[in-house]
Amino acid sequence: MNRLGLSREKADQLRDIGVLTAIFFDAAETERRLPPAYRKKPGVAWPDYPDEKVAYGYTDAVARLSPATTKDIEHYEIAIKLTFLMPEDDRKLVWAVAHSAAFRLRGPRWRVLSRVMGIAPATAKRRFEKAILSLWGYLWSQC
Repeated sequence: MNRLGLSREKADQLRDIGVLTAIFFDAAETERRLPPAYRKKPGVAWPDYPDEKVAYGYTDAVARLSPATTKDIEHYEIAIKLTFLMPEDDRKLVWAVAHSAAFRLRGPRWRVLSRVMGIAPATAKRRFEKAILSLWGYLWSQC
């Protein structure tokens, strides 16, 4: 744990496997909240707005995500450090599952992930659990 540069409190939190999984899920949401790598050039025109009060809520306006907080970015950095402790196949799987679960209440989309990977949904879930458990076991062995 000291190799990761974590405080004692954070290291104790990572001993819980639920927290370890949640860190990756939160990191995927944080990654979507970060600004893009390059910005599109803004337009010069003002957006259209409705003239009547009853028209509000029926426009094509899309609500944007709020920016990432410092706590979110701190957890994102921890997830990035933890990523490099896993084999490459596990890294890809964990991040794919985390991104499929981002901003969803029902968890990852196992069926979609399994179609992309060419395996059964139960197999994808089992491999994810094995990857998280092996990372958790590695972190416990380093204490």
